Parts: sequence; structure tokens; C-alpha cells
Amino acid sequence: MSMESTATIERVRAKDNPNPQAHPDCVYATCNVAGDQAGPVYGIGPSSVELALARLTRECACGAGAHVEGE
Repeated sequence: MSMESTATIERVRAKDNPNPQAHPDCVYATCNVAGDQAGPVYGIGPSSVELALARLTRECACGAGAHVEGE
């Protein structure tokens, strides 16, 4: 059985960015174990979060079989 690690999801909205043309709405996923980050993944909906978590699992050094949103 593979272990899961939790990840913090950061949602960045273009309207909150000083240069919205350069940075559309996106999400970043950061592993709470290793501190590795995946992103930006454009969009802020559930499918964007799932993609960010999948990328994090593929690229993260913690070795988890999956990452889930957590604190």
C-alpha cells in the first residue's frame, strides 16, 4: 500500500496580482512533507487542483504514492 502525503493548495487570482496580464488565475500545490512545489496550473477549479496534486506526486521527493489537499 502506498502512503499519502498532504499538500497545501494556494489559489492565486489574477485580480489580486499587481500584473494580472502576466499571471492568470492559477493554483500551486506544495508538499507538507518535502516542501516541493508543483505549479502553476492554470485555473482555480477542482480539476486544476487535481492536476496540481498529480504533478506534485510525480515530481516530489517525498516518495508518496499520492498527494491530497490538507493543512
